[in-house]
Parts: sequence; structure tokens; C-alpha cells
Amino acid sequence: MQIQVLQKDELSTLKELISGYTGFTFTASREHTLVQALSAFSKVHNCTSLLQFEHMLRTSDALMKKFTESLLIHETYFFREKDSLAQLISLLEKKNDGNNTGASVARIWSAGCSTGEEPYSLALLLLESAFKANFRIVGTDISQQAINHAGNAHYSEWSLRSLNSAQREKYFERGLKTYRLKDETAKQRVTFVKANLTEENQLSREWSNLDAIICRNVLIYFEQQAISKIAKIFFHQLKPGGILLTGASDPPLIGCADFEVEYTATGIVYRKPELQIYKAARRSQAATPMKSRKSINKPVVVTLNSTAQANAASAGHAKTTFEKAMQLYRTGQWQDVVKLLAPQPSISRSLLIRSLLNLGRTEEATILAEAACQNEPLDATNHLLLALVMMSEQRQRDAAAIIKKALFLDRNYIVAHFLLGISCFCTGDRNQALKSMKNAQNLLNALPAGAAIPLAEEESREQFQANVQRYLTII
Repeated sequence: MQIQVLQKDELSTLKELISGYTGFTFTASREHTLVQALSAFSKVHNCTSLLQFEHMLRTSDALMKKFTESLLIHETYFFREKDSLAQLISLLEKKNDGNNTGASVARIWSAGCSTGEEPYSLALLLLESAFKANFRIVGTDISQQAINHAGNAHYSEWSLRSLNSAQREKYFERGLKTYRLKDETAKQRVTFVKANLTEENQLSREWSNLDAIICRNVLIYFEQQAISKIAKIFFHQLKPGGILLTGASDPPLIGCADFEVEYTATGIVYRKPELQIYKAARRSQAATPMKSRKSINKPVVVTLNSTAQANAASAGHAKTTFEKAMQLYRTGQWQDVVKLLAPQPSISRSLLIRSLLNLGRTEEATILAEAACQNEPLDATNHLLLALVMMSEQRQRDAAAIIKKALFLDRNYIVAHFLLGISCFCTGDRNQALKSMKNAQNLLNALPAGAAIPLAEEESREQFQANVQRYLTII
């Protein structure tokens, strides 16, 4: 016996059930896949009604897993959309330029990797790049069967259809029926894990603070609510400056998470912004007297050639320590920044908190920021640091409320207007987001050319204007 589906609306409950379990959506063009799987499974399990089959799915996790796996389309092959993979490697090389690419280990997540062709392709290309063997890739898929196949690294000729004979001979060893990936270094650099993209904490802490995530032609199978959730998970897993690549057919993620967006010839590139922690050393530290509201509201212009950094510390030792911490931070040595500043946080609470956030030590960053706000409630920078911690935790509404406190204390705080615009945009308040970005733009326009933005680390007026304009375009 098997179930006969007469009307498409009869599938609505089943589609909701599958969507709740996987996040998948079934458009009209994909309903035939669901009907085919339903017919096959109902015949095997002797089901005569949809209600009976739905009950079996609800009560048997094993059957649910097997049924959802049958709905997956494992259509992939080696070096698929090779230009996109090459672009990712180029972006990673540029990101690490000046940070000794050869010694830096690139850490990448191939999300929805199917049977492993994509992560292995990326590994082979990375081995021939400036990274050499200095990379690690984790490939995930919801299908355990696909993960097992990927770990086996044996493929049919169909998976190699984009490779010429020289490439096949270079990378694979031919067997009776399959081709075995013979590059042991590529296989050693790739790990496979079963994971559902819609569920948080699927990857271990080992795979946090990633350099890049590649998720191509996967999001098309998910409903919008699931897509938004996945985007936030990706954002959280990336390190500041980390890159996300999706497929040309995937839905845009603009507004789903606080990514910077770049349109390229091979598709959209999403980038997690570098955390804009601003020079707390320029403001009063906990050991110095609090400023009055009048002095806080006074506009400040700092030229690039000024001695603002030198004046950030009150003593020669503090100045030397601050400069050393800044150099360590610029080269990504955040753990060393924490070791240097933790015993004396007043030298630069800003650098210390930013480093903690980059290391994923949010709880410690929160404690420091909250203590600063309690000790100096009239210092706008302290409130902004706390808001940045909240933004790193995707608590955009809470962050917006704190940023407004900072703006109450300093209405000329350009960075605060900018971050308020981002928070409001992420929560769907486009009108306020637009207003805040325009406020930042107007304040920037009032500054002289070549001026550095007060409290915005190492960014000139022109650089910051470009950031504001980018968000104005998106909003």
C-alpha cells in the first residue's frame, strides 16, 4: 500500500513538520520531491494515510532522519564554480597580507558540503596558494550518509566531470568503479561533521572565530525565518573581518545579520565588520576625574599627525605599554594584548575589551564594560564599549538603548550615531537607521579633510565616510 496525494494542500501539515525539523521550505517546483519520497516510504512502511505517516515521523526520530535525507539533493562536483573558490582564496590572502600569510592558518567552514567535493576542491586550491598547508577546513551536512561518503573520499566519474585528464591523474587514483582522492595532505586538512545549519552550537569551540564560511546553493532550500537564523549563526562563528560566500542562486542575507556587503563578478561577499572599538585612552580613564557634561559635548577634532596616542597615557611607561598593545592588536595577537593590559586595564580599556571580544571571551568583556560604566557613568565611551559587547552577542535592541545614553552624553559622537544606525537596521527600524547614518554623515562632512574621527581607531574622515555611505546604500 502507498499514499496517494490528490491535492497539494493535503501536504501542508507534512511540509510544516519537515520544515520545523530541518528548516527546509518546499516551493511548488520542489513538491514533487516530497511526493516521490512520501510514496516510496509509505509503500515500504505500509502506510495508508498521511495522518498515519505523519504520526510515525513524529514518534520515530530514526524514520524522520531517514525521510529528510531522502529529500536532499546531493548535486555537486569537484571545482564547481571554481572562480568563486579562487576569489575566496584571493580575499583570504589579501586579508592576511602583511600578517605573514605563510605562517597564518586559515580556518574555513564549508556549510552544507554534501559528499565533500567542495571542501576537498578548496583544500586542493589552497595547497597551491600562498597558504600551502596552513589551513583547516570543516565540512558539515545534515546527512550522515553524505558525511560518511565524504570521509571515504571515493567518487564516481560524474563528480569529476569538470576535470580534464591531467587534473584527474594529478589528484585521483582510478579504481574499478570509483576515483580515490590521493592527496593525503588535502584529506588531512579537512574534517567532516554532521550538523543542522538551523541549530546553534553544532560546531565545537574549536571551530569558532573562523576566517571564512562558504555556503553555496544551500540556502535556497530554507524558508526565510530559517535563513535569518542561519545568517546570525554564520555571523557569530566568523572572526571580525571574516568572510562569508554564498551561491549565485541563494537569497540575499542583507538585513539578516550585520554583515558588510560587497558585490563582485562572482557573487555577493559578506564580511563581518572589524569591531570598531574606539580609543578609550583618549578619554578619561577610571583613575582620572570625570569630565563635565559641558566638556564632553564639546566637538573634538584630531588630525592624523597629532600626538593623541602619545597623550593617551599619562606616563612614559603607560605610553610604551599602550603602543606595544596597539601593535600587538594590529597584528592579531589578541591573547598577548590581554596578557599585557589585564593587570593595568586603565592604559586602554578599549583595546582590552576589543581583544576579549575577538577571542570570544564575551563574559569578561561584559564585566569590564559594566564596571567602567558604573565607575564613570558620564563617560560616553564606556557606554559605547558596553553597547559593542551587546552587539557582538546580537543583542541589538539592548545595544541601541545603551548607544542612546552615549549620545545623550555626547551628541557629536560620530561613531555612536554610526553604530546606532547599524543596530536599528538589524532590528528592522530603517527610518531610525537612516536618520542615524545621516547624522554621522553630517558630522563627518563638518570635519576637515584628512582628520581622524574622534574615538574611531585609525580611521580618517574619508575612510569612515566610505563606511557610512556603504550602509546608507544598503538601508
